[in-house]
Amino acid sequence: MTWVTVAADEWRYWMRSRLAIWAIALFTVLLVTAGVLTGLQAHEDEHNRNAYQAESEETFLSQPDRHPHRMVHYGHYAFRAPAPLAVIDPGLDAVTGQSIFLEGHRQNSASFDVARS
Repeated sequence: MTWVTVAADEWRYWMRSRLAIWAIALFTVLLVTAGVLTGLQAHEDEHNRNAYQAESEETFLSQPDRHPHRMVHYGHYAFRAPAPLAVIDPGLDAVTGQSIFLEGHRQNSASFDVARS
């Protein structure tokens, strides 16, 4: 007997006992549910990020007319879009964040903040 014959035999047994049908149906329902919920969460996160970016730009641009050198001292937030695979695994984004405050004469590099539990 080859492995193909053994696999076909096992599959035939599972189909007779209906175990495989229920397992596949349950797995499919859970997979679709997880996919829909993840998609909704990603859409909500994108909407929030765009809203915060628009608010930050509006706040920065609504400053009174000043010399550009003085304006940059008030700073500006920039938001980074997550990588495409962040839907599956967000990685360090929960710790490092997705925004940075940019301010003139100050180097605010993306530093790793202490993770709060």
